[in-house]
Amino acid sequence: MRKIIILLLLVPFYAECQEPANNFKIGDFFEVYSDDSLRIYFTCTGAVISKKCAKFYREGKADQRYVNISGSFIDYHINGTKALEATMVNNYLVGEATYYYKNGKIKSEGTYLKDEKIGNWRYYYRSGRIQKVVSYVQGIPFIEESYGVLGRKKVSNREGKYQGSYFAHKACNPFVVKGRIKNGRPDGKWKFYNPNTTFPVATEYFREGRFIKGESYDAQGTYEYADQPRVKLEGFCVNENLSLVDNAMGCPGAWGLRYPTYKGKWLTKRFYPDFRDSLLVITGNHCIDNQWMIIGLSINSEGKPETINAWSSIDDRLTESSVFKTLSSMNNFSPSTRKGKNSSADLYFSILIRNNKPVIPKLYTIKNRVNF
Repeated sequence: MRKIIILLLLVPFYAECQEPANNFKIGDFFEVYSDDSLRIYFTCTGAVISKKCAKFYREGKADQRYVNISGSFIDYHINGTKALEATMVNNYLVGEATYYYKNGKIKSEGTYLKDEKIGNWRYYYRSGRIQKVVSYVQGIPFIEESYGVLGRKKVSNREGKYQGSYFAHKACNPFVVKGRIKNGRPDGKWKFYNPNTTFPVATEYFREGRFIKGESYDAQGTYEYADQPRVKLEGFCVNENLSLVDNAMGCPGAWGLRYPTYKGKWLTKRFYPDFRDSLLVITGNHCIDNQWMIIGLSINSEGKPETINAWSSIDDRLTESSVFKTLSSMNNFSPSTRKGKNSSADLYFSILIRNNKPVIPKLYTIKNRVNF
């Protein structure tokens, strides 16, 4: 499919159309190629981010309708070794999948069905030794077997002592859990650790997988809870949760960074709604097929748009032109700042066309408080 790049001359404000480009980049984090394949850099939270602070990158073909990859794809560790080989169909992970450590050893392998792990999955240590076998029943994990790092079996036939780890939602460091397994699920007293400490963060009690109560510890004392457990056999997996809604600016933990604004307000408050409404007016006069659009916008240190990148998953040139016309008229930005100094910013966001109307996934996620 063809892509168009518009370069914006700052004085006077004027859009110069170039010939369709075979490839383009948005910042150093999103690459679109002539065969409709993508390379996307992302961090441990699943956010699209600058290559310099990314942990992974994904390569695969763009889906025509969904904000996602379609077909077989590969995630890579930032050092270039494989992190995941899997398949995406109609916005779902399906079929066989294999995860890898940075050293090339298999980390885990099993099967997905509509984003859920099913059947038996095998997990391994970095050495290549078997770590555990987990069976998944309607999305619920059951520990079938578990082994120590030297190969000693700790859980057999869903019974025994277990130690494992999991990631909390969008966390980059795992928590460690210890306790007894009965019928494949937590039973009795379990402890929940931050891996950087030697004392438990909380103690919880279960009866064959059913949570009874918990006690958390901090400087103020002990707090009891019974709403939901903190101990989990499985948690957040970044490769299952790459968000292609927009990009994050700056590396995690960076300070002194301020996003660009539009007409004095945050982009989600003014720019995205204004862009959507303007695009709706322009496109209202013709029928638009459902599609995914990738948009890139570069704003310089003076707050002026310099480059607009747009890509239609179905090569809809008319809608691409509508996007260009709309964005090229929106020049009321204030620049990004870093440690008090104006700086340039590269923005990426997605558009979905549904029922002849443009939808901005970023606005949808905020309004409905859901992941897209």
